[in-house]
Parts: sequence; structure tokens; C-alpha cells
Amino acid sequence: MEIAPYQINGIEKLLEFLPAGNKNILEIGSDMDCCVLERLTGVYGGSVIGLNPSVNFPRKGSVKNDSRFYALRSDGCDLPFKDKSFDAILSIATLEHVGDLDKFLAECNRVLKPKGVFYTKFSPIWSCGIGHHVFAVVGHKEARFWKPGKNPLPDFSHLIWSPDEMRTFLHSGPCDDRLIEPIISWVYYSNDINRRFLEEYITAFRKSPLKQRVFNLITLYSPPAAILAQLQAKYGNKSRLQLPGD
Repeated sequence: MEIAPYQINGIEKLLEFLPAGNKNILEIGSDMDCCVLERLTGVYGGSVIGLNPSVNFPRKGSVKNDSRFYALRSDGCDLPFKDKSFDAILSIATLEHVGDLDKFLAECNRVLKPKGVFYTKFSPIWSCGIGHHVFAVVGHKEARFWKPGKNPLPDFSHLIWSPDEMRTFLHSGPCDDRLIEPIISWVYYSNDINRRFLEEYITAFRKSPLKQRVFNLITLYSPPAAILAQLQAKYGNKSRLQLPGD
């Protein structure tokens, strides 16, 4: 796989905040093909380590004999490093998969050196346009939010519909019937996404011990006025879709 523009942007922004000199960088939530790790080591002279808890990480063939980074299978809520080990932490499109955000941020703070930088680029997927983040596979059929023609759910529908309402819509024909229950399970019940709203992330960051923190959003956009009204009526202030000041 090729590195995505939002991943490149995250790397570039992190390096803007990192003091000069060779530093130790930890990436939490590395992509399976180590695209970000490879890019980081290509533009940066320090030590780079990447983590992902998947049993398939790193994907076979993604770490070559001459790779200058380290790829470890580990969870961001239980980091296998000593206190004050890193000058910077990078996390891209990962926070939506963190169940215990408070513990995660505390662990990041523990392994960061004094004045170390925590940089994350994320989208609070539960409240963004494709926030259902749908991922379901049955045989050779699949539903994936990022693949053209493979996303059967209208934007924001997961926030407005109940599981039964979504089930009724899916039975109307936008996908293979075998995918319906796996889609419902993923959107509403899977432990692989945390279903937090942007307001909850902001609160977690403000009360965390992290001092040098920078967080940016992967592109969010506003829905039509009618959808906005429904979200406001159902969720109140939790329906915020942009950072304060945006």
C-alpha cells in the first residue's frame, strides 16, 4: 500500500514541533504495512519504533533487511518501555480504536521525556461523516468505509438510526444480505472502535497529564442542515464536529 496524504501530513507536522537533533520517536498505531515508519526513517535521522497490537503486525514483507525502524506488536495502553524513553510520540488515525483513553494518555505521558511532544492526527469517527468506520467481511463479500462502492451506509446514518432501523435500510438492497448482521455488529457493538464524540476527546486531553500535546483532525465536514438539526436534537453539545476555534 502507498502512504496516504493524511499520513504524510502527520509526519510533516510532527517534525515541525520536534527540536533539532536526532531524537527517539514512538509511533503508536502503526499501519500494517509500516508505511509511516518507512517514511519517517526516510526523512528523519533518529530512532523510530512503531507499535500495533494486531497479531498480523507487521504485515509480511513490510520490514526489509535494510529497514531502519523497529516494528513491535504491543498495545498503547501498556507500553513496554521505561519511563521517559521518547522525545516524541506520533499517533495517526488510532485514537478511535482506544477503549481506555485516559490510560492511553497516561501511558504516553509516562514514556515521554520532559518537554516531549505528543502529536496525534485523528478523526473522532463516531461523529464524523463516515464515523461508522464500517468493516465487515463474509466470504468474498465485504463492506469497508474507505473503498469505493463498498460502503453501503449513508454518512451520519449510524448516529441517527437505531440498529433495527439500519437493519431495515440494509435489507432494502445496498449490500449482500450476508453482510447485514456483521455490519450491525461492527457499527454498534464491536470493541474495535470506541464510539467517542469529539467533545469526549477534548475533555480527556484537558485532564490528561500530557503537557506538550498537539492534536489535529483528519478532514471533517458538516452535514446538511436537516441532519445537523437531528444530531443537535439527539446529542446536544456532543454533536460538535469541529475543534473549538475552527
